[in-house]
Amino acid sequence: MKKIGMLIMVLILTFSLFTLVGCAKAEVPTDNPPSAKIASSATDAEGVYNGQIDGGSIEIAMSPEDITAFRTADVQDQISLLSEGDKVRFSYAANSDGQLVLSKIEKIE
Repeated sequence: MKKIGMLIMVLILTFSLFTLVGCAKAEVPTDNPPSAKIASSATDAEGVYNGQIDGGSIEIAMSPEDITAFRTADVQDQISLLSEGDKVRFSYAANSDGQLVLSKIEKIE
């Protein structure tokens, strides 16, 4: 009889623990880690067009020490008008992955 009472007590405690654990609030991960800073608006800049890196990226020297890669999905038609070494004025912003994406680029005469 003591064994049945002990078994019932263990089952009740186990059930209670599972019920309480099930009510715990789960932490929802965010898509953007806190260390990734993402620009909320476009930035305007000037530099020297260094050429295509691949079919979707170009390189622009914003200063002799600061050479940056930019994604070019929305400005491919504008890129086709440029030659390596052209001075350019451009606008860009970071996407959700932290990549710098051009929204506008034009040659400076």
